[in-house]
Amino acid sequence: MKYTDMKTPKNRSEFERNMNLVVEGIRSGRMNYPQNSIVIQSLLKVRVLPNNRMNLLTINESARLAANTANQFASMDFKNFESTDE
Repeated sequence: MKYTDMKTPKNRSEFERNMNLVVEGIRSGRMNYPQNSIVIQSLLKVRVLPNNRMNLLTINESARLAANTANQFASMDFKNFESTDE
């Protein structure tokens, strides 16, 4: 499998999509984090504005990284994954 750079969001809507991917992944059980992990604590601090947009000032680096990682894994093709372990 070829390594590629992480796809970072180019605008606010892409960023909010990534945040929603990580939240949905946790709710559905596809993504698991320890109960008291920094990621969970960071995601619990994210606030939503009255117009249902995310307050970007409440999103820290851990939550942002989890969201971008969720997007990266959602776009990966695991069917053609080849193990390099011997």
